[in-house]
Formats: sequence, structure tokens, C-alpha cells
Amino acid sequence: MFAACMLGALPAAHADSVSLRGVVGVGGEVELEDDSADLDTSLGFDLLFMHDLHRYFAVGGALGALWWRGEDAPEDSDRNLLVTASLRPEGRVDVGRAQVFVGGAFGLTYSSIGEDEFFGGDIDPAFGYHLGVDFGARLRIGNGAGIEAGVGLVRHSVEHEIDTLIGSTSVDGTVTSVLLELGGFFEM
Repeated sequence: MFAACMLGALPAAHADSVSLRGVVGVGGEVELEDDSADLDTSLGFDLLFMHDLHRYFAVGGALGALWWRGEDAPEDSDRNLLVTASLRPEGRVDVGRAQVFVGGAFGLTYSSIGEDEFFGGDIDPAFGYHLGVDFGARLRIGNGAGIEAGVGLVRHSVEHEIDTLIGSTSVDGTVTSVLLELGGFFEM
């Protein structure tokens, strides 16, 4: 134990944790080639698993989903879906029963555009990548459980194929979202 402490491998301040967060997108933009539009309110969730490496640093993974649509899309149009699998490094500092964190996210994105036609054709689902950052706080309420809240920014980039009557083409797209996050966590 003495040698581990001398090398900086101090025991973690917390146990591994699992978080489930609801996500509301309150702003952002969708870009397809040279065209862009503001995002309508988006809804989703994240499931995170974090492993403490040090008292100030943890690494983990996250799975998430976000349903979105452009602000100028018709009200009866389908929502589009982004599903993410992320690697998540996180810096954190304890302040009494609270913990302040800054985290990153990078990984794979699966994008599915709704059933609405686009340029007279169907859009195939696509895989891409995403990069994001968030900050917030966790508050321990009981034994190994608590609530957390944060604000994040994430950018997804994908390339969709569009099948039309005259052939197919590809369209580069990005979705950038400002997210409010609220949920609970459980330490194991």
C-alpha cells in the first residue's frame, strides 16, 4: 500500500458508479451539405458507467439516444434518432457531499432519419462519430445514491446515402446540440 501511495495510485474516493440521465436538447443546429437549420427541442437519455482511476479522475462508457428534428420541419414530421456509444474520461473534485465534474465523450453514432421523404428519396441509416463535453455536479443523498445535473455540448457527424428514382447520392450531415442533463446515480 505504501508503494502504491508513493506512485500516486491513491485509493479512489468513490466506488464505481452507474448513472441514468434524462437529456433535453435546448438549442443547436443541423447541417446537411450547405443547408442548415436550428434544432427543435430534442429529448433523450444517457446510461453511464464510470470507473475511478484516481480520486480526481475516472474513465467509463456511455450509451445514449437522442430524438431530434429541425425547427422548420412540419409538426407532423417524424423525429430522427441518434444512438451513441462513447468512451468517457472525467475529471472531478469533491466538495463535501457534492462532486463537481468535467467530462468528455467521443465514440460512434448511429443515425436514423425518420420515414419522411427527403429530396424525393429515402435516406438510409448511417454510422458516424461524435465528440462532446459536459460539466455539472453530483449530490449524494443517501448511501451510495444521489442526483446529478449538467450541461453539455455534443457534435455528431454522419454521411447518409439517399436513394432516389434517378439514383443514389451521399449527404454529409452534422447535428450539434446543447443539452441539459438530469438524473440519478448509484455507487457500487
